[in-house]
Amino acid sequence: MVRLHPWLLLREQYEVKGWIRTIPLVDQNEATDLETGFDKIKYFVDHFLEAAEAGGFLEQAGQLTPRAREKRLSSGIQRSLRWLAIASMEEGIADRFIATWISLESVLNCIEYPGVFAGKRSSVKSTIQNLIAELNLPVRSSDPLEVSDDLIRSRVFQAEWPLRNKLDMFASSCGIQLHSGDSQLVRDLARLRGQVFHMGRTDPVISSEQIRRLEYLIERLIVAVSEHGYEDLEEESRPRLTFGKIGEQGGAAPLFLDGREVPYRFVVMHDRDGQQITEFVIEGKVYSERNASIGKADNADSE
Repeated sequence: MVRLHPWLLLREQYEVKGWIRTIPLVDQNEATDLETGFDKIKYFVDHFLEAAEAGGFLEQAGQLTPRAREKRLSSGIQRSLRWLAIASMEEGIADRFIATWISLESVLNCIEYPGVFAGKRSSVKSTIQNLIAELNLPVRSSDPLEVSDDLIRSRVFQAEWPLRNKLDMFASSCGIQLHSGDSQLVRDLARLRGQVFHMGRTDPVISSEQIRRLEYLIERLIVAVSEHGYEDLEEESRPRLTFGKIGEQGGAAPLFLDGREVPYRFVVMHDRDGQQITEFVIEGKVYSERNASIGKADNADSE
């Protein structure tokens, strides 16, 4: 179901996915034949160009510069899709697994995670540092078999979370629920991944069913982050979103993030309790009433 004016309703699997403000260029009751593919394309091009010119869309689109966060999202998703395609062409089970696993790591690494020892976890790091110091180990050693202070610190204080932790945090950041068995699948295959990558095994005990399940997980993760935005799990402060007044040309209301006007998209959805929530995607980050204060600017419409 698509209603063209004045709002465009997007549906995916019969659920409301989001709303996009459009400019009412034709009469609400105008009959439009969209039965053929040619008619659909022609109608879209004709009205999109008119809307773009009226709303200054073409000019604005050329001024939007992706931030580092958005670039990381885009490149990670593209890399994940590329390796997923490579995996589909591999005949050997080991090579197919390697390519699929790289695809998983690529999509999981397209977002930023809280520091392992950041925030409230910093005290844990201090405690571990004191315990290592009490061992009185040599600072460094030229003997590859000797355990040194530097060796332990480099292993303990790795900046990366284990992949299983990233999977859970990724799901929380993107607002999705993992299927039963997803986390255990990644744990099981992570051990086999070490054997293939680091021990040179070319005959790992991996079934085609496991790889199919891993591919399905990757596809769901890509879809979850495909809107190019996610929510930070740990916020240093609560930002403020304010809406300005809609101009004479219509379109969406201007939005300000802590006083700075920003381009944005927004989606309307329902949470697990059936409550309607609105999320705003700004520069690769998702904002909602969960993590931001949302209101109107002083000069905005009172409606």
